[in-house]
Amino acid sequence: MKTSKLIESCIELIKQMLGDANNELTSGQREALIEGIRDLKKLQKATRLDHEKVRLVVARIAEAAYEVAHAQVIA
Repeated sequence: MKTSKLIESCIELIKQMLGDANNELTSGQREALIEGIRDLKKLQKATRLDHEKVRLVVARIAEAAYEVAHAQVIA
């Protein structure tokens, strides 16, 4: 699968998390996920991907997704 399609799939999954009425997201969680979408779109448009930049974006999105999932388990 091409990198662009993988990134688009991630964006769609995050949008689903944002749109799911069962997810009671805090404003901080919502902002983190929205920022993750922005970062992924920047990566998607980039002509050269810097390994460190990609790692940071993935780490931030993973942390935000973990917080959302962990909050659902506790609730």
